[in-house]
Amino acid sequence: MLTLLFIILVYLSAVFYRWGGDDTHNPKWRDWGCSLITLCSLLCIHRFVVNHTTFVVFFTTFLLSWSALSTYHKWLNKLLNKPQYFMTDAYWFNWLAHGFFVGLASLPVIYLGISWYLIVLRGIVLGLTMMIISENSKNVLFEEMGRGSLIILTLPILLI
Repeated sequence: MLTLLFIILVYLSAVFYRWGGDDTHNPKWRDWGCSLITLCSLLCIHRFVVNHTTFVVFFTTFLLSWSALSTYHKWLNKLLNKPQYFMTDAYWFNWLAHGFFVGLASLPVIYLGISWYLIVLRGIVLGLTMMIISENSKNVLFEEMGRGSLIILTLPILLI
């Protein structure tokens, strides 16, 4: 049953991530939706004791996740002297930073017993896999849904 729920949460994260990047939907679908799905997934796979501390940690994680999902770190383009074209304004390092910081958004859960190095490891894996998908995909639907699903698919790294 837990596996089926995890699969549903992976799919929902993929859909919300895509909707947030689609011009026909509100971008908050990605920011809020994926952030909430991440918290639900964390609750399912780790089974934290829900108390005041858990609420504060999850609220902080939600805010950090929302912030991380709302940017592709295009400030790096200017720093690295890369032009911003209409269709190609995100480079491999933007995807790497995006995934890494989405992974690091879970850093507050160290207060619930998750090791900080596992969170950093997840950030690295998430950054690399998002970069690989984004750089090698010509299909926007596959690319965005892939990045959205990776947010949840990498969470079991926190259980190592």
